[in-house]
Amino acid sequence: MSKREETRAKIIEAAEQLFHRYGLEKTSMDDIAKGAQKAKGALYYYFESKEDLFRVVVSEELDVIKSKLELVVEDSNMSDFEKLKQYLIQRMQLIKDSLNYSQIIKTDMQSRLDNEKKVSLLDDIKSDFDKWELAQVKKIVKGCIKSFNMPQIMAIVDITAATDMIVMIIKSVEIQFVLHDKYKDYNATFNFLAEIIISNLQNLATHNPIGNK
Repeated sequence: MSKREETRAKIIEAAEQLFHRYGLEKTSMDDIAKGAQKAKGALYYYFESKEDLFRVVVSEELDVIKSKLELVVEDSNMSDFEKLKQYLIQRMQLIKDSLNYSQIIKTDMQSRLDNEKKVSLLDDIKSDFDKWELAQVKKIVKGCIKSFNMPQIMAIVDITAATDMIVMIIKSVEIQFVLHDKYKDYNATFNFLAEIIISNLQNLATHNPIGNK
């Protein structure tokens, strides 16, 4: 890593911690410069504004989430049902650990609850993540559906609709986990229910395997 890359990374690290502790509005570029032990001018060399720096911080958090979840989706050693279970479980853990992105979820949801008309700084970033997630979940769902040799299921279940509904469930649980700080209270139960539901689906598919034609 070059000196410039090290300086940029140090600024981002300091900003990440301060944004999480005090929020975007209460964190200044002076605070970040002090935390990174850099001159304030150095921050503007790498970032146009505090908002630009915040976007980078959140984008990097989401990049980490994507890379870790892609490992699950692309793992050839797991069945599609196991992938779905691990995706659900690991996603919630990763969102909880993404401190600044979690704060954005809280802020945006609270604004809606308070009927405030507020355009999020990160609407485009969140939209991109949502599109990415739909594509990943659809890959898994498609594999799960193909595991069944039950014409009635194949005729009823629409892959796109199933994907949309699973993501809607994920988002609903996310609200409780993040907005209401229920991760510790609900996580073990969420994991248990995911295990039961997906194991039953996998057993059903195993007893109705698609034959090689």
